[in-house]
Parts: sequence; C-alpha cells; structure tokens
Amino acid sequence: MEDVVRQINASYDFALYDCCAVMCRRLLETLKIEVYEPKGRASDVKGVDAHFFMFAPLRGYLEKDTTLHISRNGFKGLKDFKMLGDLPAHNRRFLAHKDDIDRIRDGLRVAEGELLAVAGLK
Repeated sequence: MEDVVRQINASYDFALYDCCAVMCRRLLETLKIEVYEPKGRASDVKGVDAHFFMFAPLRGYLEKDTTLHISRNGFKGLKDFKMLGDLPAHNRRFLAHKDDIDRIRDGLRVAEGELLAVAGLK
C-alpha cells in the first residue's frame, strides 16, 4: 500500500489528476478489503463468483456492518469519493483537475485513516 500512496502523491505532484483519482479509488478499495481479510471475513465481501465486491457494494456492506465502527465523516468521505473515482476510469470525456482532487481530499483522509485503524494497519 505504501507504493500505491507514493503513486498517488507523485501523480498529484505531476498534475496527473486522473491517475491520482483512480489510484485513490484503488487504495480505498484495498483498505475496505483489508478490514475483513485479517479477521478471517474475506468471504463476507465476495460475490458468488468468489471475487471481491467492487467499490460501491464494498462501501454498502461496510456501512451495514455493525461490528465495525466507521464514523459518519468516514462514510461521507467514501461516498464523496465514489463519483470522482469513477469518472476518470469510466467516462472517456472527463478529465480530472486539481480542484476536483482538492475538493474531496479531506474526506479521503478521514476515510483512509479510519479504514487503516479498523484494519489494524495504523
């Protein structure tokens, strides 16, 4: 994950904002899985095809999981990031700009920090 964070920071520093958004999405998806794998609960966040859920279903499962304690601000950060994380990856006419990243940066930090803590990685 440290390599992913380095790539996030480098892409931001070099104004590669689509790359930054996609890598942030990757980090959050990975952290959501890391919350469950060490607890032996990876199957909770896998579909019938045995593949991990994608971003939105993972977020939905995490929100309904009463055994974990993620704050409203953490969930808001995940929700706010969802659209920005999707646009560069799935919309061929969208190009992320610095202000797009800056606008959701605080929520991203809250979500990332809480997921790291709940996963026992912080």
